[in-house]
Amino acid sequence: AATPAGSTRQRSTASFMFLASIACPSLTARGGGGVLVVGSANVDLVAYAPRLPLSGETLAGLSFEQSPGGKGANQAMAAVKLGSDVRFVTQLGEDSMGEGSLANYRAAGIDTTHIFSTSEAKTGVALITVNAESGDNTIVVCPGAAALLDEAQLDAAADAFAQSSVLLTQLEVPP
Repeated sequence: AATPAGSTRQRSTASFMFLASIACPSLTARGGGGVLVVGSANVDLVAYAPRLPLSGETLAGLSFEQSPGGKGANQAMAAVKLGSDVRFVTQLGEDSMGEGSLANYRAAGIDTTHIFSTSEAKTGVALITVNAESGDNTIVVCPGAAALLDEAQLDAAADAFAQSSVLLTQLEVPP
């Protein structure tokens, strides 16, 4: 959905971009080396319910949505929205969720040169149940292909490390 001009969300984004440009100019400057994100990518499967289910209980949900997720992917999307050149190193499964994720990153303007794929595991998923009233949630993450990212793949991305000014990581991929 489009954000109305002058909306609170639009002003907040502009304010954050201004503060980020002061705090870390290389994060927001095009051509300044940009950001390399090494990390997780998955698909969030979110069910909204009137409350969180008890152990062993089945509840009828109120609504469902599927969206891109994973801490690494979220960092990459945030950095590109701030105007940075972004390179992303991760691994997706050779499946429809992986294809959709890759298309999403490309459409956002993220450099996907070093997004690897594997047939050894599915693209990761996060199963999220949200209490629609309170916002409380429970999350189960199955990291899938991203958990198979290895040292040889990081070595293959050496040029991305060399070209970037900022490196972002999380604790969701192997050390």
